[in-house]
Amino acid sequence: MIFWVAVDVTTAPKIGGEEKDRASSDNVYEPAWVDLSSLRKINLMPPKFVSKIIAALK
Repeated sequence: MIFWVAVDVTTAPKIGGEEKDRASSDNVYEPAWVDLSSLRKINLMPPKFVSKIIAALK
């Protein structure tokens, strides 16, 4: 499980490595840039990390 924090990014996120090799119609990886204010509204897995990420970035 990897979470990235970035500022002023000009390229689209993409998967690679193990995630790219394991991706299938039943195992979907969807990298995306998400504003901190939207973090509680998305399906972030596992959910227990949402509060930890928000606390670490404030």
